[in-house]
Amino acid sequence: MLLALGEGESVARKSKLLNRNDLSTIMERTFVMIKPDGIQKHLVGEIIKRIEDKKLKITDIKKTRMSPIQFKKLYSHVYVKYPKIVRPLFSFLTKHDVIVMVIGGRNAISEMQKIRGPSNPAMAPKGTIRGDFAKDQDQNKLYLQGKVTKNIIHSSDNRKQTNYEIKIFFQKISDEN
Repeated sequence: MLLALGEGESVARKSKLLNRNDLSTIMERTFVMIKPDGIQKHLVGEIIKRIEDKKLKITDIKKTRMSPIQFKKLYSHVYVKYPKIVRPLFSFLTKHDVIVMVIGGRNAISEMQKIRGPSNPAMAPKGTIRGDFAKDQDQNKLYLQGKVTKNIIHSSDNRKQTNYEIKIFFQKISDEN
């Protein structure tokens, strides 16, 4: 891609501007949570391996029990979009441990989306976490039955969501960035 330099603008200055602007797209971070079913199926090591195989770095990680407040913040959209499963999802995510992580690297958000696969594991391709380990879970059918889709992993879909979700579980890190 060729850049048109403004009048009196040096190549070095334009290069610095370009690098600074592109850096946020190239080196970004995202939030990832391994859900209780991922822990119960002993998939933590495999999930971390897949993340690291894509040259993404885990910059923070902790095992925790999600509080009711954290649940309400992370899954506020469920109350409106999927009201039938709020109670079972709450029970599933607050009565068992989860592993939360901050992942950094080149295009971390989109790379994690490729690693995890779509929300509905029945639609997830082989080679994704959800396609390989939760293919038997059909989100649409389970919702009609008032049941939770156990799809192993959650990751943020965009930067705004990333910042919000990191703040829920890693207040100190969020405040530093």
